[in-house]
Amino acid sequence: MTNEYWEESPWFWNEIRERKEQGGVLLAVATGLPNFGKSYWCMSVMQDFHLQWQLPELEHDGIVFNSGQFWNRMQTCGEWEWTLWDEPNKGLSHRDWYLDMNKAVVTYIQTFRFRHKPLLLALPHIRLLDKSARAVMVGEAMMKRPGLGRVHQLEPDYFGNREFFKYFRGEVEEYLPSRKFREWYEEAKTKFHEEDFPEEAFKEEAKPEVRGWKRIYQLVKANPDTYKIEDPQTKKPRLSARKISALLDCSDNTARKVLTKLEFESRVQPLEGNPKP
Repeated sequence: MTNEYWEESPWFWNEIRERKEQGGVLLAVATGLPNFGKSYWCMSVMQDFHLQWQLPELEHDGIVFNSGQFWNRMQTCGEWEWTLWDEPNKGLSHRDWYLDMNKAVVTYIQTFRFRHKPLLLALPHIRLLDKSARAVMVGEAMMKRPGLGRVHQLEPDYFGNREFFKYFRGEVEEYLPSRKFREWYEEAKTKFHEEDFPEEAFKEEAKPEVRGWKRIYQLVKANPDTYKIEDPQTKKPRLSARKISALLDCSDNTARKVLTKLEFESRVQPLEGNPKP
């Protein structure tokens, strides 16, 4: 059995520093399967840059889960302070989540790219990100395993043959973020799932109660033999408006309305009291 080998790359760190010096937008993404270490990898990267750039320590902020939290973070965080937009997990998915995320990220690019608010995204696949956002990304870290990301540089194809070129620049290994940061993240994530994805949202919705003649119609249609009598002329069973009215405690008009509908649908014997000529 051979030992695992990877090539540690300084490209990612150097590229981020150079872009910071040039005042450009800092946008990158970590991709991979659920529970494959994307969030923790991003959190460690954020803490490393905050330490190197002498920024406030990340222990109880810096991670958002929806557009409301994102915009609040963008308004309150300082220059060059990192933000991670984490994806919903636990097998959950919100029909509008990726749409909301892309709207916010595109607006972020238009509004905050010159205000120096670095952003990391944790997504299952880069294609979930809007095309205009992909065009200005520093790179993509594909998680090889928890803690180890294969970093690719993304360069737009200005000739129009493809969307962008993807150049492999080596691996970046990260260790666990600080315990305080992990504990805060897990608590914030749990709170997000409880509030944005309440258990009731995944339960089968109760069907609205049917009232009036439609309730009588459903009851009769579900068990028609209960409401039949023997026709004195044909000696065959047929639905009876009187029996429906008596057993279901409804008016004679309602019972006849139900019979008319059922007769039209299934061509039953004519209504009681209206023998076929």
